[in-house]
Amino acid sequence: MVNLDIHSSYALHNWVSLYRPKVQTSLFVSSTVTRAQKRDVHALQQHNDELKQA
Repeated sequence: MVNLDIHSSYALHNWVSLYRPKVQTSLFVSSTVTRAQKRDVHALQQHNDELKQA
């Protein structure tokens, strides 16, 4: 836990207690972006650059 800068098990237990209901009800949305989403963003950026040049 020291590697994560968590100095007590109480802090970890408190965080789990706080966020468990949100995770279980899917109110907590992960910020991970899929490869397809990255490709879409890249394609839109390229298209935007082309339009700016035109």
